[in-house]
Amino acid sequence: MAYAVVWSENGGRLRAGSLELAHGALRLGGKPERRLAYDDVEDVRIDRRPKIRLGGRPTLVIESRGGDSLRIASFDGAGSLHELAERLEAARHPA
Repeated sequence: MAYAVVWSENGGRLRAGSLELAHGALRLGGKPERRLAYDDVEDVRIDRRPKIRLGGRPTLVIESRGGDSLRIASFDGAGSLHELAERLEAARHPA
């Protein structure tokens, strides 16, 4: 399943694209494309603070073990952000 998102890496330029939870990695589509292996994800959280938001939307913050930070906001609404966070956690820690 793909989600329509806007995202920013390390506080950089805002990009529009898609997010897909692929086999073994999170894939952010757009220019450029970004992949992050689930094993490289250190932390996942939803942040609602105004200065962290993207386009006024609540933001999913993903911290990598290497120190990079991805901020992702969904065009599909806040409910999909919670679903995405849960699915990402499940992908990181399979049963």
